[in-house]
Formats: sequence, C-alpha cells, structure tokens
Amino acid sequence: MRIYRFTLLAMLPGIFCSLVAIGEDRVAWTTSRIVRTPEPPPKFKTVNAYPNLTFDKPTVATSAPNSSRLFVSEQFGRIYSFPDDPHVRIADLFIDLKTELTTLPVDNSTSGVGAVYGIAFHPEYPAKPLVYITYTLNPKDRNVPLLDGTRVSEFRVDQSDPPRAIPESERIVITWREGGHNGGCLKFGPDGDLYIATGDAAPPNPPDPLRAGQDVSNLLSALLRIDVDRRDEGLQYAIPEENPFIALAGARPEIWAYGFRNPWKMSFDRETGELWVGDVGWELWEMVYYIRKGGNYGWSATEGPQAVHPDEPIGPTPILPPAISLPHSESSSVTGGFVYRGSRFPELRGRYIFGDYDTRGVWAADFKEGVLQSRETITPAEHRVVAFAEKNDGELLVADYESGTLNRFERNIVEQPQAEFPRRLSETGLFAKLSEQVPAAGVYEFEINAPMWSDGATARRYVALPDDSGVRWYPNRRPIPGLASSARLFFPENGVLAKTISLETTSGPMKIETQILHHDGRFWHGYSYRWNDLQTEAELVAADGDSTFFTIPDADAPEGQSELRWTFHGRQQCLRCHNPWNEHALAFNIPQLNRSTATHSDQLKFLEELRLLNPVREEDGKNINWNKAPEKLVNLTDADLTPEQHARTYLHVNCAHCHQQHAGGTTTIDLRYDLPLDKTNLIGAAPMQGTFGIPNAKLIEPGKPWESVLQYRLIVTGAGHMPHVGAERVDTRYASVVERWI
Repeated sequence: MRIYRFTLLAMLPGIFCSLVAIGEDRVAWTTSRIVRTPEPPPKFKTVNAYPNLTFDKPTVATSAPNSSRLFVSEQFGRIYSFPDDPHVRIADLFIDLKTELTTLPVDNSTSGVGAVYGIAFHPEYPAKPLVYITYTLNPKDRNVPLLDGTRVSEFRVDQSDPPRAIPESERIVITWREGGHNGGCLKFGPDGDLYIATGDAAPPNPPDPLRAGQDVSNLLSALLRIDVDRRDEGLQYAIPEENPFIALAGARPEIWAYGFRNPWKMSFDRETGELWVGDVGWELWEMVYYIRKGGNYGWSATEGPQAVHPDEPIGPTPILPPAISLPHSESSSVTGGFVYRGSRFPELRGRYIFGDYDTRGVWAADFKEGVLQSRETITPAEHRVVAFAEKNDGELLVADYESGTLNRFERNIVEQPQAEFPRRLSETGLFAKLSEQVPAAGVYEFEINAPMWSDGATARRYVALPDDSGVRWYPNRRPIPGLASSARLFFPENGVLAKTISLETTSGPMKIETQILHHDGRFWHGYSYRWNDLQTEAELVAADGDSTFFTIPDADAPEGQSELRWTFHGRQQCLRCHNPWNEHALAFNIPQLNRSTATHSDQLKFLEELRLLNPVREEDGKNINWNKAPEKLVNLTDADLTPEQHARTYLHVNCAHCHQQHAGGTTTIDLRYDLPLDKTNLIGAAPMQGTFGIPNAKLIEPGKPWESVLQYRLIVTGAGHMPHVGAERVDTRYASVVERWI
C-alpha cells in the first residue's frame, strides 16, 4: 500500500562500521536530526528470561500449581517443561502429541494432530496429577471440517523428574468443531471449575458464516464452564449448577458467556477472581472483555463498537460493550494477558497487561469499577506476542511466536536525555529545499522496478546514511525462510529511508505525505509527515495515525470525480509487513534496485561506487562470483513482458511481504516472485479464509478466474479486499493482468 512497515532485524549489530573508505564522489549526510523516537521511552523493556532455550512456534506458556517448573507448548504438538532457572540449558519433553497420541479417529478422516492451544493443570496438582490440553486434528479434506476436531483431553502425569504426561492415559473430556477460529485457552477458575474458550470455527471471511456467535445451542463462540471432577450421565464432566443457561431450553448448559469471534487467551485475576479475555477482531477492532456470568459479547451482530450483522437475532441476553476497544491502527491480533499481581513492579499492580501479535504492542490498562481509565504502551514493540504466562510468584512472561523465546519485564532505565525528535519535515535534515523535494547533501534519490499500488499515487524515494557509513550487502547470500540471519542488507545506525507520496487531485497534483523508516541500530521505526494544503511543510502524524479525504478525477464516476479516503497509518501498523522475513525495507532491496535509471545505466553499480552499498565477502572459503548478475524484479512499465511476469511481480510487491513463510499472513500461500509456481500453494488449493460464496472456489483455478478467490480478492472492496492494510480503490489495470494470467 502506501506505507512502510517495519520490525526488528534479528542479530543486527548495534553499531555499524564502514567496510571501505567513503567513495570519491560520495557526500556525507551530516544534517540528520532523526534520532531516537518522538515518544518518551517506554517504562519497561523485555529481556530473554531463559537465554539457552528456544521453542518452535510456541502457543502456550504456563506454570503448574506447587511446582517450580514451567510448561511450553509448540504449535504442532510438542510440550516441554523446564525448571524456572535463567541458566537452564535443556527443556524436557513432557508429551509429543504428534507421535504419541493413541486416540485418533479410525475412520481415516484426519491426518493427525494440528495444533496445541491450551494447557491447564488441575488446581490440586500434584496431589491430583492431571493436566488438560486443548489440541486440534487436521482433517484429511480441508473442505470438510471435523465436527469434533477440537478436543480438550485429560492426561495423567507421571511424577518422575522431569515429569511426563502419560499418552495412553488420555481421556477426551469435550470436543467441538474445528475450522479456523478454535479458541482453545484453558484456565481453572477460583471455583475449581475448568473454563474453556471456543471460537466461531470459521475462517475470517465471510464473517461468522455459521452464525455461531449469537447461537447458544452449540459450543462455539463461547466461554464454557465444566466440572472435571464429576461426571453427569452421558458426559465426561458435570455441569455446574450455577451456569447461566442450565435451565434455558435448547441452550448448551456448558456456556458461561458467549458472543466471541476468536477468544485468544483468558485469565483470572488471582486476587479478585475477575475473568478477562482478549478477542481477536475481524475488520476494524480488537477487543478485551471483562467477563460476566451469562454475558453476551456481540459477535457477530457486532465487532466491538461496529455493527456486522445488525439484522441477525441476538442471543438470550443483551450485548455488553468491550472493556477495551483497539482500532486496527494500533492492534490487529490481540493477545489477552493478566492482571499483574507480582511484587517486582509495584507501579503495575492491579493493571491488566496484554499485547498484540501483529503490531507487537504491549499495554498496561487501568480500570475503575470495570471502566477503562487509562492505557499506555509499556515496552518497545519487539515480540510476536502469542501468549503471556503468569508464574506462581505473580511475575509475567511474554512468549514470542517468531523467535521462540520467553521474555521477562525489566525497568527501562534511560542513561541519556531524550533528544527532540523533529515534528516538522523541514527539521529532519533530509531536504535542502523542502517544497521542491531537493534532497540535502548526502541524501540520494533512488528508483525501483515495481512500486506497490497506492490508489494511483506516485512516489519519490530517498536513502540517507549518516556520515560515511553504508548498507552492508552480502551479494551471494540468499534469504532462507525462518532465518533472519540470512538477510543480505544490513543498515547502519540512524540510517533512513524516505518516500514522498503525491496524488493527482481535482485541484492538481499534491504531495500527501512523506513516510520515513528509521533504523536505530537495532530496530526499525516508521513515521509519517502530513503535507499542508499550501505544500510548504509537513507535520508529524500522531502515533495512532489519521485519515482525510481527497477529491480525485475518476472517469468511471458519474460526475468524473470521486472521494478517496486517505489513511496515514499508525506507527505500530507498520510492523505487520516490514518484518525480518522480507528484510524490512520493501523497496530498498536488490531485486528492486537492480535497474537502469535516467541518469545511471546500472543503479546497483552506482550505489556501490558511492559506497551506499558495501559488498561483503563472506568468510566461507567459497569463491565469490562478483560478475554474477543479481536477481531483479521486472519493471511493471515494460509492455514486452508476459502476463505471468507482470502478475507474479505484482503479487510479490503487493502481497508477499505478508504471504510468505513466517511473515504473518494467516494462509499457507507464498507469493514471492522467484518461487516455482508449484511451490506457492496457489494452484487448485482450497481457500482457508472463506470462499465468498464462489462455487467450486479455489485460490487459483487455472483457466477460471471466476472460480479463483485470489482474483476476487483483487477486485472486491471492503473487508474481503487484499491486502487488508492497503489501498481503498481497485487497481483495475493489474486486476485485468492477473485475470489474463489465470
């Protein structure tokens, strides 16, 4: 779209040393004022609590009562335990559901365990050596969800050292439909009963196709409460008599509260017993709910503050508002946390600590009688926050899905005073003549092969590196999905990329915003400066973003013009796409820079000669072929290219920053341009995120764009449009190119 997004670059040195002397024609950039951030430093930071341990895509971290051990589940079936010791070197296998499970269906409907979503130990553990685990089964046919494919099972625990769950002791307690949003979080309440979170068992689009959210006749979209110490007739558990719908005809008596989309992590306040849950939103909002007995939390009549299916009948109780509503400019995949009751940080006591998987924010919220009083960001946005864990002493851990680490909080002590961050674009030191976009000495303009679609806007791009530093470039290294250390470009501390975006309006061409990516030596940060109507200055946009409207020429509109909403995206939104797996900078990379320009026949060679790019010979004993032509994206203005070349490049620059392994897209497709087509998981594949009512829908059905969900996503506006954080208008030219390719 029209925004740079950003995240940390793993293993990047804090200070960059130039590898060669400054180029003869290079001018040093000495006017930069872009240092640190415009916000005060967060009050806390996170540090790796167990530096010798990493886990493969962790989903749950928890403690066990009366135990010094912690337990971590990996997404695809393994659960480990280890002592709460920062020097621990090995995590011990607790159970491997993938290989040790003995209760798979005999009807060949499943290919085995899908994912682990919940772990809870019996509150009387270890006197009652029982653990409860939520996991899903993979259906053999993705088009046929398993009606009992999400399970909560009880296992006995062998009290050896280290402890082991006994696979053959499994007792399947309760099941519900799998199919997308499975929930799965487990917590024992202060009443001794087991609380279970379930989702709407559906992909994101269309929203709640089963209409499960307001239907209390099934177990979906709910928080359930059961007694695992007793059994009612025909059940593997008992229904507590206090459950709210136990006497309601047709209702499932297990339901404690309902109206959730995908409740991702819940917790009880260990002092008050209050129950909190984070509910992952759909189109605009993320929600945190304070749970009341029999509460209706809206889905899918509502998504937090907005209506979704307003004409659908609601459940048996009124809809209750969220305790916290977060717009997608700040949060797009909320992870519920805990009310802090530890002793290390008195200033956090009683505050609800929660986070976000996509934007990586971590917040502390204050409430008074259930009403939100304040909310603040308390750590840098560093982690894919998949879960929080509360240790037995009340201290919290943050599980990072991407790095596989468990991280603890520390106070963020800043040794030096905060420098004033430039609030106006003219104060950044990037431009010698701002209104004409004349770059300052040492700031260089560059061009790329294939820009993203930005509602028809155009852009000028700049790179600015302090003093005589350069971007370290490993020419022969190829990025490997899952290994950030395989990146080829390493930016120096206080390196900056800038992009000024202009739009043709009915009043003429206008500069809309200048976006800046700043590398502080460890992390990337993104900012937007909004141009004034006089086109003389641009002001820093607030952290949570902004929006406005422009009147633009539109040949398809009745009066030849239309209104376009322009979004200045929030800083945390940038984290969704500028991630380590695409090397952060979506435009300044070798495939984009490898081209000729009006002034240089070989832009890469020009950047090397200036020492803006510093090639590095890796010490691996191999001969480096410096004459080998690096890869390149095709130039989308080249009319001689085939529809496939155009389409694959277009999908790469507009979609692949999220849709590749580990990068945050929720499907399994990989849209990088240089993958063989049969490796993209596109052709003939069933859509995992909804069919939109398309008969015989596939992601791509060769020869049939009308049956191809990818094509539909490009031409529809609203919630189904891809990318979600993208342009408001359809790129009709390239939608047609993709259609011809299919």
